[in-house]
Amino acid sequence: MGDAFVIVGGSLQASSWSVAQIIVARVLCGFGVGLISCAVITYMSEMSIEKTERGKEAANQSIWLSELAPFQSYMKPQLTSSHT
Repeated sequence: MGDAFVIVGGSLQASSWSVAQIIVARVLCGFGVGLISCAVITYMSEMSIEKTERGKEAANQSIWLSELAPFQSYMKPQLTSSHT
């Protein structure tokens, strides 16, 4: 279901002709990515080989999604901008 939101949102973004359409498309994509992100952590916990690794894997994935990915998005424009 999350994949469908991402596909529809991405298609709308690629074919948008107005700001309103791109905003709606971004919201759809964000909702889809949120659904996918929630499912990944559960899937990783269920598919762990060792019982003792389940919590560590889910915690690491949660940290990457909630803390480090937004930080990377914040830092990328600052690292790529030219300082003249």
